[in-house]
Amino acid sequence: DKDHNGHITKDEAHEGLQRFMPKVNVSELAKSVMAKKGGAPELAEMDDSKAQAEVEQLLIEALFFATDRDGDGRLSQEEYCTVGKRVRDRMEKARSLVEHFSEQLLDNPASCSRYGAYYVMRGPRASDAPMWDPGADAAIFVNTTSSHAAPVFQAVLTNARFARLGYEKTVIPRIHPFPQTKNEQHNLERIAVFLLAIYITFCLSFIPAGIANFVVKERVSGSQQLQILSGASRLTFWLSNYIYDVLLYTVPALCVPACL
Repeated sequence: DKDHNGHITKDEAHEGLQRFMPKVNVSELAKSVMAKKGGAPELAEMDDSKAQAEVEQLLIEALFFATDRDGDGRLSQEEYCTVGKRVRDRMEKARSLVEHFSEQLLDNPASCSRYGAYYVMRGPRASDAPMWDPGADAAIFVNTTSSHAAPVFQAVLTNARFARLGYEKTVIPRIHPFPQTKNEQHNLERIAVFLLAIYITFCLSFIPAGIANFVVKERVSGSQQLQILSGASRLTFWLSNYIYDVLLYTVPALCVPACL
């Protein structure tokens, strides 16, 4: 609202939205239309600047058609805020949908694996609804751990729409995931080796703990003093303990590389 009169005219809307308008390439547009309809002489004769103006004018008319409720050719603050509230409500609804419906799926006590679900956001279009009304719509929630979930659930939804519209067509998905790159394989191998080293270190750490347990018990019971009084030397006592500990540790230490 450049003149601060409380209303937005088509010229002001055009000037404000011009920075967001997509650039039109007439040659590419003409090729696309000719490929679908077999001819587009009016597009072939139109230059880029004229086509850009036509697209901008069309978007402005669509904007005012959807927001100008009283049809006076300008947007009031109330009409502008109404559109903003609708957009905000749609965003809040989508955010709430993602948060709460996802939590319900995760909290489902079903024992079987769940790879996706549908959330119907809008029912079928009424017979007297305008053509621009999108009608039935649904959101697809997929388990991203499965690379096949998204295309399969999308194909099922599309086939259901075809069947409801009476089209004898079906969509058959064919999924061929890309193989892992060398970098991905290298990273997975590094993670596997790291976890293997952690597991081996954790398992072998129980053996020294068992050996230290005997030394502590000997200190409490005084069995070393009893054997020394019986005629055994300190060298014989500790050497026999050392040989026993080495043999106890050698067996699992040799089994680890043998298993690998």
